Amino acid sequence: MGVQAALDFIARVRADAALRDRVRELAGNDGDLDAVARLGAERGLDFTADELRAAFAQDWAMRRLRYEGGRAPVTGSRGSKPSQRCPNQR
Repeated sequence: MGVQAALDFIARVRADAALRDRVRELAGNDGDLDAVARLGAERGLDFTADELRAAFAQDWAMRRLRYEGGRAPVTGSRGSKPSQRCPNQR
């Protein structure tokens, strides 16, 4: 349940500029995720710093899938031409 609470917190941070600023202020350059977890608890979302790290990893993995279209990159092996590839693929 903690990872899901952390994912919910991440979504709230994305939607709320003031909360996002507070997270930046708390985490600072040293990345104090314990302070961020306490901030989440103040908002009714209980998670640990480790659960927040796991949520970040999950969130980024899902974003990557979304932006890659959930499929393997085009390689040209099925008759496609290099001009049909996405511009950011090699």
